[in-house]
Amino acid sequence: GSSAGVPKLWSAKSGELIRKFESHSGSVCCVDMSSQGRYLVSGGYDFLAKVWDVETGACIRNLVDTALPQDNGQGPRSHILHLLCVRFSPFDSNIVASASQDCTAKLWSVQTGEVLHRLCHNEAPHRRFPVSSVCFASNGQELVTASDIYCTLWSVQTGQELRVWEAHASPVTSVAHSMEEDALLLTGSKDGTAKIWDLQSGLCRRKLQGHEGLVTAVALSPDSKFAVTGSSDGMVKVWSAQTGSCE
Repeated sequence: GSSAGVPKLWSAKSGELIRKFESHSGSVCCVDMSSQGRYLVSGGYDFLAKVWDVETGACIRNLVDTALPQDNGQGPRSHILHLLCVRFSPFDSNIVASASQDCTAKLWSVQTGEVLHRLCHNEAPHRRFPVSSVCFASNGQELVTASDIYCTLWSVQTGQELRVWEAHASPVTSVAHSMEEDALLLTGSKDGTAKIWDLQSGLCRRKLQGHEGLVTAVALSPDSKFAVTGSSDGMVKVWSAQTGSCE
C-alpha cells in the first residue's frame, strides 16, 4: 500500500519492483494476495476495495455496496468510511472480507463485486467501534473480526454472529489464524501483548508479553509452531506457540 494511492508488487528474492496497480484515488492502507497468487485486493481512503489481476496489473473488479447512497458528490463505495483491512479467503479466492472505520465488516463476491454479507453488531457496546482487522478461520467457514477490545466469530455462509468475547484490556490491532486444524487464533493489542486463543473452546492458551510498545501486527507460521509480533517499539519477535517463550 502507499500514501500515493498505488499498490506495488515487489520480488521477495531480488527486492525489485515488478508491477504497479494504479486506480485508487486516495491512499492505500491495506492489501492482500489470494492463496494462488493470481489476484490482489487493496483498500484505502477512497472508501473502495479493488481486486487486481497480478499478472497484468489490471483492476478487474471494484467491490461496491449498492446500498450506500451516492449523493453529495460521493461515488460508488465499498464502505462509508476508509478501509482498515482486506483479506482473501485462503480456501476460495472468490471471497474477500473487508473491515472499515465505519464500524462494519463485509464479505464480498469477487466474481460479481457484490456484498454477500454485512457484518455489524446491533447492540452496544460493540457496534460503536471501527473494525480494525479480519481473518478467516482454518475451516474456511468462519471469520474473525476485531473491534475495540473485542473479537467476534461470524459464519461466512450466513453472516450470523457466533460468538463475541473480550480479548484484551486495550483495543485489538490485528488478528491472524492458523491454517492447521488446531483452530489457533493470534491477536495483538495496544496493551502491548499478544494472545493465542483456541477458537473451539474460546480459551486463551498463551499470553505473549515482552514488547515495550503497542503490538501493531501479528502472524502465525503455516505449521502453527511460531507466532510473530511487530510493535511500535521497533521490534519484531518470534515466539513459540506451544510454550509462549520468545525464540
